[in-house]
Amino acid sequence: RGQRFVTGENPFNWSRPKHNFSESNFLTEYDNFGAKQVNEYTVRACLPYDVKNKYDKFPSYYSIEQKCVTLWTLESPIYHTITQSLYTDNKEQIKQYMPIIRGLNKFLVTPTTKEMITYRGSHMSSKQFDHYIK
Repeated sequence: RGQRFVTGENPFNWSRPKHNFSESNFLTEYDNFGAKQVNEYTVRACLPYDVKNKYDKFPSYYSIEQKCVTLWTLESPIYHTITQSLYTDNKEQIKQYMPIIRGLNKFLVTPTTKEMITYRGSHMSSKQFDHYIK
């Protein structure tokens, strides 16, 4: 299980995250990368080579937001890398994957008449959560 962490250490064992939300690299990068910048080029450009091959096989009728959701759920390092970079507040990785993060967000906040369930588990203690919400 430990091998899925990019840094070799399990950040979820930390007693608290690196930064709280208002001071986070995530918020800075999120504000710097506008929602209108999410497009085929920016999403594909942030992907590792092997994931680009999978991305290129997505149906052409998928919206860019649907492609970001598909990337998030792929059997690939994308989910684990983004999750860990958010938790460790790794500025470079957050910046790299911001097109996908923004695309996911856009998909999730776009009104729809379809019923859907979205979830992806993360492990966080109450103490860690309390630090985030400051």
